[in-house]
Amino acid sequence: MDEQQEYTNEGRKDNAAKEISHAAARFISQESNRQSLITVTHTDISPDSAVAVIYVSVLPESAEEQALHFLKRIRGDFRQWIKKEVRLRRIPQFDFVIDIGEKHRQDVERVSQKYRAEEERRD
Repeated sequence: MDEQQEYTNEGRKDNAAKEISHAAARFISQESNRQSLITVTHTDISPDSAVAVIYVSVLPESAEEQALHFLKRIRGDFRQWIKKEVRLRRIPQFDFVIDIGEKHRQDVERVSQKYRAEEERRD
């Protein structure tokens, strides 16, 4: 595969990942009971496009386990729904996971805000 083909395939995969993320957000919004806020942060697609991992954040954090259980339970329904809603060459198998990177980013933001507040009190 030459460099141009590789670039084109990566672009398609990036577009597909974005479409899947947006579709997952819509689907979750329709299907969830809204006891927690489930936000799709991004989607990774395997090199062969057979599997798509959808990363989510959940608020409150205490609801993460219950939300993840819900998402894993509805993955088959999501796959059937996405077949109708999004045009993809290949419909992957889906998995949902908690976005640990997003959790770390939020933790850093909380610490940073706390530090800034303490600095302002000192001044």
